[in-house]
Amino acid sequence: MPTLIVKPTERCTSHCAYCDVVAKKKRFDDMTVETLRLIFQRVDEYLKAHPESRVNWIWHGGEPLLMGKHFYTQSRELLHTLCKTTGDRIQFAMQSNLMLMDDAWASVLRELRITSLGSSYDPLDGARGAGELCDTVAYNRAFLRGKMVAERSGIGVGIIYVLTRPALDRSREIFHHLVNVTGGSFNIHPVLLYCDRRPDLAVTPDEYADFLGEIFPEWWQHRERYGRVEPFSSLVCNIMEQSHSLGCVFSGNCMREHISIAPDGHLSHCGRSEDWDLLDYGMLHDKTFETVLHDAQRMALEDRNAHLLKNECADCRFWGLCHGGCPLDGWAVQGNLLSSSPWGCAQKKFIVEYFEPITGVRYEGISHLD
Repeated sequence: MPTLIVKPTERCTSHCAYCDVVAKKKRFDDMTVETLRLIFQRVDEYLKAHPESRVNWIWHGGEPLLMGKHFYTQSRELLHTLCKTTGDRIQFAMQSNLMLMDDAWASVLRELRITSLGSSYDPLDGARGAGELCDTVAYNRAFLRGKMVAERSGIGVGIIYVLTRPALDRSREIFHHLVNVTGGSFNIHPVLLYCDRRPDLAVTPDEYADFLGEIFPEWWQHRERYGRVEPFSSLVCNIMEQSHSLGCVFSGNCMREHISIAPDGHLSHCGRSEDWDLLDYGMLHDKTFETVLHDAQRMALEDRNAHLLKNECADCRFWGLCHGGCPLDGWAVQGNLLSSSPWGCAQKKFIVEYFEPITGVRYEGISHLD
């Protein structure tokens, strides 16, 4: 099932210190209605050719709400006119910082069948914030107001917390704060900063694993009360319940599904590959999604699994939970998309030193890749 990461704008109301878009020297102009129309046409073509398939469409950015309500009203109209027989197989979601969210916006998003929003939150100063000054107080005030409006309107909000260096010695304080803000459902990601960018914020894979390890015992003891906290909940599903629940970073099959669409219609693999000028799949006006999904560069990534199993990841018990991690993180560290990601080894460290001893359950190395 293809996942489209559609970026209509790279403008943003925030100025997050670790954002790849903020660091770009040259940015795209906003998406035109002609490009938007072509995306819907390409989706319709693909779904007609694959009647058993669905498409996940994620509005991304920048801040996608900066495109204005009329842009999404046009999107709804294009959905109805260009995808008359396939539109019910398109699932929409959005990544937004929620700073602009109000009742009118919630109504527009619901009309476009958006029932979930991904967002980010950080209680500490210096990493996330509004404007060039990165005003965290203003950001969080607007975020919390927008979150309340969205949820009151029936739109779920999933929150990512990005771990940065100032939080390393405040693990339990941060955890309890996030539980209170979110009601107990959030995802803890490490900040991804490479090439000595912002050493005051960057964390190492070992530090990320130890941060998780400091809060895992409390979550595990009270997990029914705390709810779904990632990566803990997914690891429980995969290790203890033997179900398949892995995000794109550790799934080992992102090469089969993802397409990033820039504001001008440029095609890449995902938002990060677009920002880093990697995996160029051409332009939307002369490429169908079928063509993009069979691009030779994807086939090279497909070979990555076999390459890693013969080299860096040979005989690793945790292959089924990691699959070498994100190719882009491997590239950032070693300059090679076939290299493994250091964040996969961070997950291994967390499982060996914390998860298995605390739960008493050993991972047996099951892989769900065909």
